[in-house]
Amino acid sequence: MTEQYGFGVDGKMKKLLAKSAVPAIVIALVLLSLCPVIFAETASAAPSLSIEGALADISLSPGQTYIHKMTITNGADTALDILVEARGFGQTLDGSNIELTSEEDNSPYSARQYITGIDKPSFHLEPGGSEVINATIQVPQSISPGTRYAIIYVHSLPTGEGKVGYIVAADVPVILTVPGSTLQETGSITDLTVPEIKSGQPLQVLTTFKNTGNYHYKVKNQVIITDESGATVSNNTSTLTSSSLVPTYSRLFTVAPTLPDAASGLPAGNYNVLSKIMLDDSTVLATKQASFSVSESYQRLPGLCENSIVVTDFHDEIPSIIDAMSKADTKVELIDTGKISGTVIIGKYCEDPETAISFSDAVGTGGMGKSSIKYVYVHADGISQGTARITVHFTDAEVSGFDVNSLFLAYFDGTTWQKLNNMTVYTGAGTVVGDMPISALSGTVIGLGGDRIESAASQPSGISWSIAGGAIAGALIVGSGVVFLLNRRRKTIKQ
Repeated sequence: MTEQYGFGVDGKMKKLLAKSAVPAIVIALVLLSLCPVIFAETASAAPSLSIEGALADISLSPGQTYIHKMTITNGADTALDILVEARGFGQTLDGSNIELTSEEDNSPYSARQYITGIDKPSFHLEPGGSEVINATIQVPQSISPGTRYAIIYVHSLPTGEGKVGYIVAADVPVILTVPGSTLQETGSITDLTVPEIKSGQPLQVLTTFKNTGNYHYKVKNQVIITDESGATVSNNTSTLTSSSLVPTYSRLFTVAPTLPDAASGLPAGNYNVLSKIMLDDSTVLATKQASFSVSESYQRLPGLCENSIVVTDFHDEIPSIIDAMSKADTKVELIDTGKISGTVIIGKYCEDPETAISFSDAVGTGGMGKSSIKYVYVHADGISQGTARITVHFTDAEVSGFDVNSLFLAYFDGTTWQKLNNMTVYTGAGTVVGDMPISALSGTVIGLGGDRIESAASQPSGISWSIAGGAIAGALIVGSGVVFLLNRRRKTIKQ
């Protein structure tokens, strides 16, 4: 079996995918003054490491030896000191792979001890330089049949100037099979939980599944919710895991059930949930049931105007523009998604939504420090790739008392308010347009706000405005010019 592995920015091997092996790049930022590791978000403008021979998927008979060749290339403009080590193959609940030391590696399916030699465990690489490394994998005569797992961990020493440096790391997975064993694809659900149900919060079913077999595989999770009468309320199946689950390790599945009517939610009552873990061909590996109660009617979208909700489904298609202007004063265009299957829900709030940080809170505390005008809601279910172009309409009455040219859109990401990118105010059309990641549309509150125009009544008394008027007018002109120049960097104003 040939697999492909992707490597995340946290220095861990992220994916165990079908197809072919490719080189990988992992970049990490490290504070060198005894601070915790901080990882870079992207690999651009940072040191890079590529590997030819990024996977060792081999079959050996007892007593055989195999030499795995790797060519490691430094694609950075900085010299790197590289270490190469044999590690155990571990996994976290989210599917990330971790390199286990000999003390941590206690799996009966470990191949770490069979990586008996690395000819160059440490070496120096100049920018653009390459080094060929040979890893010896040897199995004893007494080895029993079966598949075993390990990682050849390639990483640099911290490099850089001052207090901030880079660690570059990549994993070379080792899948060692000794022929003769019977494939066992088995597993068990060790935990099934429905977290406390609160209106306005996502309804979730959490399933923890453990691979109790002797081989890695990919799985999917089906969740069925029924009411007290036995009628099906929702039936949802996750996509197949992108990474395989190796023996003895567990995976956490989070399924957000799709309710028949997003607006009406879930009535109070008692419910049953059935969770199934299945292979790609729908072979069921494990099932588990649980019950939960809804004490008060669950409203997924509390605070939205009753007739403002617009639900749009896409089925393996390029998404069209969703025009919900007539109901929710909002239009959504999904860009660079390719064909998608999913649901977009749009609505308008009749009252200010409850968020941990309010829109008007100070910028330093996570707010925008500006007055809000209105709020809309956008949720993309099953769609995570691409950009969402959000258009929000405003009326003259809504923006009365506001500087129209200062209007902007911001969304609440769960902890702070974030301005949308590439914003434009169309004063003639009465709209504000901006871009944001589709991945951030997880039941997201988007606010329209701006600067209030100060009235003459708010001016302090005791000042001769006829004398000071000229100087103040000059200051306002200069001040407006400064604000305009600053704002031009992030939005445009169009008539």
